[in-house]
Amino acid sequence: MINFVLGALVLVIILFALSIKILREYERAVVFFLGRFQRVFGPGLIVIIPGVQQMVRVDLRIVVLDVPPQDIITRDNVSVKVNAVVYFRVVDPRNAIIQVANFLEATSQLAQTTLRSVLGKHELDALLAEREKLNVDIQTVLDSQTDAWGIKVSNVEIKHVDIDVSMVRAIAQQAEAERTRRAKVIHAEGELQASEKLLQAARMLAQQPQAMQLRYLQTLGSIAGDKSSTIVFPVPMDLLSSFLDLIGKR
Repeated sequence: MINFVLGALVLVIILFALSIKILREYERAVVFFLGRFQRVFGPGLIVIIPGVQQMVRVDLRIVVLDVPPQDIITRDNVSVKVNAVVYFRVVDPRNAIIQVANFLEATSQLAQTTLRSVLGKHELDALLAEREKLNVDIQTVLDSQTDAWGIKVSNVEIKHVDIDVSMVRAIAQQAEAERTRRAKVIHAEGELQASEKLLQAARMLAQQPQAMQLRYLQTLGSIAGDKSSTIVFPVPMDLLSSFLDLIGKR
């Protein structure tokens, strides 16, 4: 009789020890009673009846998910490889366990397909220059689809865009041509501004004929300061025309 009591006491102690669960601050327990959802417990100390209740632990911390490189064909028919990283966390433990079999695997697969579908709608230039906008677009699509699973996608970052070597050369040639175009435009704008300034100067000099003589003398002084033995001095066209008329009359 004493052995039976001791055995029963030991069994009760073992069952009580197995029924005690401790959840950390970032953990929650989804408890099922005879297969039916009961409630979400935690954090702290909880008691689970063995054989009657089942518990599934859920981590509420942010999960960093690395999306492997995906083969993507952009809108302008350029083949690239793109990988990204997704930051998400569980906000509703019940839906994360009940609505989807494995929310980590499901989120990973959804992130891969979303990355291909969203980036395939944009051209290569946008993929290289508008990463912040594309990150927001991918995050919005992912968050809307994982909301039913109790998962919140907080951020998506495109890590690397791998382009073929031939396409890299083509991009370099395009950049060089763009630089050349800008240089020509800047040179033409400089010529236009210079012509406007020269026109203003000519109008100001035309108002006072003496100013032209002073300009001639200033130019002659500048030329005389050089060591060159040749001096080129401008002669007014009016003087030449008068001289030619005089020769013609003779």
